[in-house]
Amino acid sequence: RIENILRIPLPNRLWFFYGGLTVFLGYEFMDGEGKLMGLAPYGNKSEYYNSMKKLCKIKKSGYKTNSKFFRLDRFPVDEAQVLKTFGKPPSETRNLHKIKKYRDIAWALQKRLEEVVLEFLEKHIANDRLSLAGGVALNCKMNGVILKESGIKDIFIQPAAADSGTSLGAALELAHK
Repeated sequence: RIENILRIPLPNRLWFFYGGLTVFLGYEFMDGEGKLMGLAPYGNKSEYYNSMKKLCKIKKSGYKTNSKFFRLDRFPVDEAQVLKTFGKPPSETRNLHKIKKYRDIAWALQKRLEEVVLEFLEKHIANDRLSLAGGVALNCKMNGVILKESGIKDIFIQPAAADSGTSLGAALELAHK
C-alpha cells in the first residue's frame, strides 16, 4: 500500500532551493542542476555555507526554506534577496570552475542539500530501503551520501524525474487499485 508519511507545504521544496540557486549561477532551471553538482567538489567551506543554513533550515517536521528568498510569486527565487545574499551573479557560465566564489556557493549548496536530506531520513524513514523520485533524487552525489551515511542499504531512484514521472505514478497507482 502507499502511505503518505509526511507532507511539506509549498514553497518548501528542495528543488526550489537547489534549482533556484542553479539559476542564480547562470544555468538553466531543470537542466543545469547536474552542472552545479559537478561544480560543487571544486569549492570549499566558506561564508556561503552559513547563508545556505539560513536558506534551508532543518525542522522537527522536516525542513523549511526561506520564504523571502523562495517565493511562488517570484519563481524560482526573489532576485533582490539573491543579490543581497550572494552579490552579483556570474556574467557567463563557461568558466565558473575558475572563480572561487561560485565554486564555494556550489559546494555550500550541495553540502546543505545533503545535510537536510540525511536529517530528514533519520527522522522519518524507519527501514533500510528507500525509493526516491523527482529532480533532486537524480543528484548522484547526494544519493552516494545517503548510502554511505544513513544506514539505508537499498535505494531505488525513479528515473523519470520530470512530468513523465507523474504519468508513471498515476499508472502504478491505477495498477495497484
